[in-house]
Amino acid sequence: MKLEQMTKEEITAIYHERLTSDFIKDEIKPLGVILKAVERGTYQCLKLCGTDESADKAAGYVFLVRQGRDYLVDYLAVFRECRDRGYGSEMLRLLREYLTEARLVILEVEDPAYAADQSQREIQSRRIGFYKRNACRDTGLRVRCFGVPFQVLELGENRDLTEAQLWKVYRGIYSVVVPRWMLGFVLRKLPGAEGDRDLPKQPGPGRNTVVFDMDGTVLNTLDDLTDSVNYVLDRFGMPTRTREDYRRFFGNGIRHALECAVPEGTPDSAIEEMLPVFKEHYDRHCLDKTGPYEGILDLMKTLAERGYRMAIVSNKIDSAVKELNDRFFSDYISVAIGEKPGIRRKPAPDTVLAALEELGVSPEEAVYVGDSEVDFRTAVNSGMPCITVLWGFRDKDYLEDIGASIFAETPGEVADVLETINQSL
Repeated sequence: MKLEQMTKEEITAIYHERLTSDFIKDEIKPLGVILKAVERGTYQCLKLCGTDESADKAAGYVFLVRQGRDYLVDYLAVFRECRDRGYGSEMLRLLREYLTEARLVILEVEDPAYAADQSQREIQSRRIGFYKRNACRDTGLRVRCFGVPFQVLELGENRDLTEAQLWKVYRGIYSVVVPRWMLGFVLRKLPGAEGDRDLPKQPGPGRNTVVFDMDGTVLNTLDDLTDSVNYVLDRFGMPTRTREDYRRFFGNGIRHALECAVPEGTPDSAIEEMLPVFKEHYDRHCLDKTGPYEGILDLMKTLAERGYRMAIVSNKIDSAVKELNDRFFSDYISVAIGEKPGIRRKPAPDTVLAALEELGVSPEEAVYVGDSEVDFRTAVNSGMPCITVLWGFRDKDYLEDIGASIFAETPGEVADVLETINQSL
């Protein structure tokens, strides 16, 4: 037996005659989406040929999503009239041979922990057993995709990736067939194999999305920022500043911080020369001391379990925002936006509105969480309430003076304040 590429006509026939009856409606992608992905080279459709009756007769099919050298088995089935002949095992063996150059091949199997009844649980458990008998292993990653809870399995060699790395690969694969703004709707990471297996709760009607500021709110960056600006000041023969000085200076981008840090009368041309020196030093040292504030990851986990969507926006350079989000928060946050051409900095609402657009929600469904006057004005300009946190770069008296009125002293309080806001609607 062998696996062969299908023609467009064969894909269309298999889709209408087989796939739509082999899989439940919620799992079936539109044919047009599949065909366009095939044209782009991000999707492959293979048929299993060589039955006992004929060398050319098809007996099954496998559809694959491809991103680089990573693959997801999107659909795999043996024709009903060809089942119970060992063809499923043979197809998996051939698939391992066909994808010898792949870095990772993953499969989704319905998770019996969420089965509606004992009969369904037994069927799903047998299916998982079949895959495990055929060189598939449980990665420990649990997801809900298009509303269906899955276990994620790996075909072939154990690549020894962490759950966070697998989740990033999994989302990356789906991003080639699902618009980025939809990912937060259709994909959700569930508790792992050993964790609590209840499906995440869904927030009630009202504000079901949280937009976080980065520096001073979710990420303690003050020490690395202080070190980098002081390095620049020293390079240019200027006196350095204290950590407490920088608590006041930061919150409105690096140029503003430099303008506050340099001696009075420093020309703009000198600041222009300092900016690339800062960027080069900060790029090398931005993770020396930086990390999430204590309790932030627990807060994000709680919000994810309650069904909240989340994003991060910042006046930092967009590439740095995405890199820091990928490093620290990618288990919970898929949308992270920073300063880039064509989008105004906070307190303009541009970054917030761009994040909400990617998540597919409106400002009326969201709450902003930040630590500074810039964040408060950003929330006002975006038409959203602002939860102002007190562990960041500003003190409460100052924040009250500029109009902030909803506060959280610890990350744990943010979830409670969100519930209060929704209950008051």
